[in-house]
Amino acid sequence: MTEESKEPVDAVSRQVETARKVRKIVVIALISIVLLVAVVILSGYVYLQSAVSAMDEEDESTVEVEIPIGSSTMGIGQILEDEGLITNATFF
Repeated sequence: MTEESKEPVDAVSRQVETARKVRKIVVIALISIVLLVAVVILSGYVYLQSAVSAMDEEDESTVEVEIPIGSSTMGIGQILEDEGLITNATFF
């Protein structure tokens, strides 16, 4: 083989190798992004679930709370938080 006939083969093999590296980087980046999104969604779900759940779900005692007529949802949430019935009035 002559030097001239080797050059195109080397160029093609370099392009193939470069394409493999690029595909590998893209796959790793996509997997990383999907995992990151999954972690963020799961963390948000757990946080919101804990924010709106009752303080003590096992306690079956009755608690009387007076809610004034015309109270807003935010006002009701604040009353329930002040009474220790929920953990976060904002998410209520």
